[in-house]
Amino acid sequence: MKARPWPIVTLGVIHILHPLLTFIFMGIALGDGFSQIFNQSSGAWDNIRFWFLFPLAGLAIIAMRPWSYVVLFAVWAESFVYNFKAWQAHPELLSIEILILNYLVSLFIIIYFLVPNVRAVYFNPRVRWWEQKPRFLFDIPCSVQADDKTYAGMILDLSVGGAFCALQKQYPLGTELMVKFEINQEPMRLKGKIVHERPEGEMFGYGVQFLDFDKKVQEKLQAFVKGLASQGVGTRPNPSELQKSFFQWAKTLVTSGKGLLPQVPNGMDDKRYQKPKNNQE
Repeated sequence: MKARPWPIVTLGVIHILHPLLTFIFMGIALGDGFSQIFNQSSGAWDNIRFWFLFPLAGLAIIAMRPWSYVVLFAVWAESFVYNFKAWQAHPELLSIEILILNYLVSLFIIIYFLVPNVRAVYFNPRVRWWEQKPRFLFDIPCSVQADDKTYAGMILDLSVGGAFCALQKQYPLGTELMVKFEINQEPMRLKGKIVHERPEGEMFGYGVQFLDFDKKVQEKLQAFVKGLASQGVGTRPNPSELQKSFFQWAKTLVTSGKGLLPQVPNGMDDKRYQKPKNNQE
């Protein structure tokens, strides 16, 4: 299994353990006072929110999908309101210092998930390296058909799930097109969608994700890619190679302070994948 970014996984695990950690911390900090608050807040919703709300946010964090943000921010917004009401109800037990500390921690986590490197893991499919198939490097002439027009190009790398194509024609992200090429002198026609772009010399470079295609075509492509692997054809560097083990990451974080943000591999940052400025046909 390819390692996901350890700082985000760690935050997800902390959210999952949040009820237990809160129970222990508040029990130590407030003693019997916490028992009084906990016993008074024993309704069904209070028990659900205490034991299940933050673990739900933790699972959403580890899932690393765009919808994770909705779940995470909704949980923290509910927590902001709930903690303020708890302080209002028990000002003699919950000091303003504890409330402010809770809000500062919450604010730090919210700001963390708004940092570009962190956002990229959730919203840029190219950064989710743990989902990527090996991409084999070699040049294959191809043609791309969209809007009833066909343009010649080159496939620069190929995997079971997609290809990176260099084309003369500029297309917007999300464009669906038909990619045509040959493998072992046999024609292939694969429907795809442009999911990212970057300049490729004087041409436009596009990452194309293959969509549903004929089972026989899929089997031929899988067999071809498998053959490339057995022949030792080179692949693009796997971004997961940048990921250390958890203990290596933790040691680096403690000793150097580095590693708090997920490492976005070179060539996958937002700037490189902006649209090329020229608009040649």
